[in-house]
Amino acid sequence: MINEKFWLAIAFLTFILLMYKYARSFLIKAIDDKVKLISDEITLAKNARIKAEQALIQAENFLKESKDFGKKLISDAEKEANEIIKSSEKQVEDEISKKTKAAIARIEIEEKRAIRDFKIDLVEGSINYFENNIANEVSLKESQNFNKNSSDDLAKLID
Repeated sequence: MINEKFWLAIAFLTFILLMYKYARSFLIKAIDDKVKLISDEITLAKNARIKAEQALIQAENFLKESKDFGKKLISDAEKEANEIIKSSEKQVEDEISKKTKAAIARIEIEEKRAIRDFKIDLVEGSINYFENNIANEVSLKESQNFNKNSSDDLAKLID
């Protein structure tokens, strides 16, 4: 009498041997497919890692270039602002110079006009003064002549 466990063990071993014989190629193929899938995933992961590292390097380079460009942009803006300030200062100085020259020219014109008006007034005043004095002198001379003539005429009449 053989024990039930013995027959169970023989049945199990027979099952394993049959499974090994018929399912071996299937199991090997499944394991190979799984190994290939894992290998492909590892390769994809390595490629993704390499691409990520390259993208990181490119991003770092882009960041550096962006910072450099930003600094250059700020520097250029400061230079342009300084040039605009200098240009504006020059324009203001030129405008002040033009206004000053125009004011000086206007002052000179007004001085000449004032001198000319003063000379005209002086000449007119002198002419008026001499006219009045000459008129008085003429009147005095005429009256003296008239008096002399009159006295001469009277002297003739009396003689």
